[in-house]
Amino acid sequence: MLCTKCKTEYEGSRCPKCDGPVILVNNNDYLARRKAYEEKKVRENAEKDKEKEPGKTKKKSSGKMKSIFLNIINSLKSLKKPKLKNTNKKGVKYIVVALVLVLAGLASLGIYKLSTKKNYELFMRSNGKIYNVTGLESKFVCEQSDAIFASDYATFYTPDRPLEVRSGNIVSTLASDSGKYFAADVYDSDSEIYSLYVWDEEGNVVDALNNFNAHEIYCLTDKGQLIYKEIQVINEEGTVGSTSLGMTEVKKSSSKGDKKLAANSVTIESDLKNAYVYSKSASIVFLDNNSNLYRYDFDKKKKDLIDVNIGNLYVMSSDYDYVYGTSVEHINSSDNADSYMYTSDSGCFLVNIKKEESIRVSGALSSGIIYVYDKKNSCMYMINNGNIMVSAYDGERFGQYSTVDSIGSQNNYVFDKSSGELVYINGEGQLKELLKGTSKMLMEGVSDGTLSLINNTEKSLTYIKDGCQYYLKTSASKPVLMYNIGSVSSTSDTCYYKNKLYFYDANNELRSCNLKGKSGNSIGTVERMWLGTELK
Repeated sequence: MLCTKCKTEYEGSRCPKCDGPVILVNNNDYLARRKAYEEKKVRENAEKDKEKEPGKTKKKSSGKMKSIFLNIINSLKSLKKPKLKNTNKKGVKYIVVALVLVLAGLASLGIYKLSTKKNYELFMRSNGKIYNVTGLESKFVCEQSDAIFASDYATFYTPDRPLEVRSGNIVSTLASDSGKYFAADVYDSDSEIYSLYVWDEEGNVVDALNNFNAHEIYCLTDKGQLIYKEIQVINEEGTVGSTSLGMTEVKKSSSKGDKKLAANSVTIESDLKNAYVYSKSASIVFLDNNSNLYRYDFDKKKKDLIDVNIGNLYVMSSDYDYVYGTSVEHINSSDNADSYMYTSDSGCFLVNIKKEESIRVSGALSSGIIYVYDKKNSCMYMINNGNIMVSAYDGERFGQYSTVDSIGSQNNYVFDKSSGELVYINGEGQLKELLKGTSKMLMEGVSDGTLSLINNTEKSLTYIKDGCQYYLKTSASKPVLMYNIGSVSSTSDTCYYKNKLYFYDANNELRSCNLKGKSGNSIGTVERMWLGTELK
């Protein structure tokens, strides 16, 4: 083992020289990975030696790149200069063709590729410390208390905190997606004041709001828009009173050379029942305590009354697009978060935020319902009272609902919006697939509540049957035994990363295996594992 602090090589769980941090990867796993790493280096060096042998010298990619760019430049030079009146047509056409040639050349060399927005790495938290375990060795990143997460709870930053923030008791923090702004609610026990601070990446800070109310931070955008709920704290026992919805807009000073931040706070709703933020559409959907439904556009600062005498508000889940429920996160950052549902005396309605139109989905029903909208196949599933019902949409209205199957007491399902496939565990412990209103048997004897979509995949599933956890690449694939768990445990944190599956056993010990279920390793007891991005 290699100590992350003093770089001393040792065996065991802790460095005997400097008493450094415990390495999360066990010794056997470390030695196996190190051996593979060293063998890879030997092969790479052998390849380099071959390239140096006479008659076997390979052309370097830079030469190919140079040739590609020279050809493009020569082609551009040979083009006649377009007249001014044709610039928007022919000239643009030539430039687009040239750019396509550049990208095609880069792609042929394996240099240009369509990459994801974030460079995800594997992180673990243990004993209040965060480690990066992507490479050969675990690397200490920071104390958990020093990390500030964005709303996805995967991207995190370790910015310098202003003195004002460090001097009090930090209740909660949030970073904007790109780390342009950070927010913290800080409590001062002497004055019993809660202060909501916002600071930028350069360390400029502003006291956006301070009063006797605690603040639950919902959203912080890269524009400096902070959405929060204010909670009246009545006593030290935690009794709370009224709640309100507010927004603070932070901007840099317009004075030349002045980098100070200025904050403008407004109350959106003073008698709040509950609120949900769709960050990509700059929308907040909320109910007041008089059962009035509103939508607030925090870019335009416009508040609209949608309907009155509302029974329930169903908001799109942050786990699955087009799944609506009442028990969901208060922030949804999906690009597809464009609609919500609500019930009134007139029935249940699906509202499109962008088009500002609504469709009646069903009659007015009781709370606790989950709606799954299969847009691809024009149907709506309703999960209610242990049953799954389906209704077809004819382009204008939804028809009558008919019962398709039962569902287990834990309402355990996975929805794939791209195909419209709903995989679930029914009341008889059967794993089934529902597509276009037709149900198909996949497996029997599955433990209710153990079906999960594997993180970092689009269609791969996992479940527990007879005390063993299984992996399905797709619902049509053959099950692969991952590990004999021994008893039912949570599968929701199962994760795919670099051709390996990471999961927890019944003792909350993190394990890994390959996609064939072999080479299982015990990594150790950790508090949390996730795929994310550390940004400075």
